[in-house]
Amino acid sequence: MAASALGLAACGSDPDAQPPVASVDFEPRLVVVADGSGLHGEPGERSGADELDGSTADWSVPDGSVVMVRVEGSTARRIVGQRRTTENGEPTPLLDTGDLQPGDDVVVALTEPGDVALSFGDDDTTLMTIRVVARS
Repeated sequence: MAASALGLAACGSDPDAQPPVASVDFEPRLVVVADGSGLHGEPGERSGADELDGSTADWSVPDGSVVMVRVEGSTARRIVGQRRTTENGEPTPLLDTGDLQPGDDVVVALTEPGDVALSFGDDDTTLMTIRVVARS
């Protein structure tokens, strides 16, 4: 009888239990490379990134996509992204990698449809635009 009471106590709920880790696939659809020539994109390990003609955007990914930002070359870089489509027409900050050393990378999930303009942190000139499209 004592053994069965211990078994029931072990099966009770734990008031300090944490929620399970969400299921996220961190394989990037798109890799953004920062080097001496600026920013350019490469398809990632997962399919779904489409290269565009560059007239309004350079790459397209579905919402919820993971994008890797990687620094190559010999210079540290800070990459910032601003969302172009806002209610008042002003761009809003979306991401800031901080200073990344050559060889460093960071992943970001782009979860809302719209255009994301990427630039180096010391210059707000858009070097690359990613269009995030709603999944159908």
